[in-house]
Amino acid sequence: YTHSIPLVEVLGPASNYTKIIKLENVSTEFVPLVKQISGNKDVPDLKFNVNREVKDILPTNENIKKIKEYYKDDYKEYGEYFT
Repeated sequence: YTHSIPLVEVLGPASNYTKIIKLENVSTEFVPLVKQISGNKDVPDLKFNVNREVKDILPTNENIKKIKEYYKDDYKEYGEYFT
């Protein structure tokens, strides 16, 4: 359930943060930032298991409309960070 809660409900507005890093850039931006801030040069790169297998679930136009409405505030606040 918590993975589907809109970001703005959990994180608040994007203006609360000084830096937002896209998931695709975690290894190139986040890890160096942690090394810099912590002074620890031994921070390992992060690895993600990504499953890109396409499922046979196709949303209807009504489903898409409901999803867009549910997450509209997320797209307003964080849309530029979505890939």
